[in-house]
Amino acid sequence: MNKIFEEHLKDLSPELQEKARECETMEELNDFLAENDIELPDDVLDAVAGGGGCDEKCYGSDDRKHNWYLSDIFEASGGKSQYRYVCRNCGNSKYETK
Repeated sequence: MNKIFEEHLKDLSPELQEKARECETMEELNDFLAENDIELPDDVLDAVAGGGGCDEKCYGSDDRKHNWYLSDIFEASGGKSQYRYVCRNCGNSKYETK
């Protein structure tokens, strides 16, 4: 997770903080938030989903420094698909069309 998200976690119990940090995808995080009746501002969710900038774990534009996971697959034109990858460390996103 990123620094913006971590700032909002401090208001939760230690148990809920730990469970929130264990979420590996936005879907898991959204489910966790709904199950525990937790609301976060849209800007915090955007920062988690789209990134709030790299931190010391993967700073820079070098893809090898990020810990990418496949987040979403969308239909693209021409019978292709667009793949969204999100970095587990900083929350940045990248897209590939295949």
